[in-house]
Amino acid sequence: MKLLDYLIKYPKGLLILCFLLSGLNGLAQCNFKHEVKIEHSQNLNDGQIQLSITGSSESIELKLYIVYNSEIKLVNQKTFRSGSNSKVTFDKLQPGLYYLVAKGSSCELSIGGIEGLTVNQTER
Repeated sequence: MKLLDYLIKYPKGLLILCFLLSGLNGLAQCNFKHEVKIEHSQNLNDGQIQLSITGSSESIELKLYIVYNSEIKLVNQKTFRSGSNSKVTFDKLQPGLYYLVAKGSSCELSIGGIEGLTVNQTER
């Protein structure tokens, strides 16, 4: 289901999404660079979102949310520490629409924007 269709069908989800992303406007832009790679699910729970981060000199808290029915639920959270592996992987994901929020001490960023990140189910 496309995001616009979802938001029309579930107005409560729109409010939750607005609340989730509303805090992102008041903070400074993040100085790190990022790249997202999505591996789609062949079974029900084997999708993967891999995030590569470069240029960060601080720890970054990562929170992954899924749009599920009429709610946005926290799926997983991890901390990226500068100087460590530059990749963070969220695995065992079911097909769905995800939002990834990265928060440092001085900035906050929605990775994938308002469109989110979609993990699809593929044919074997």
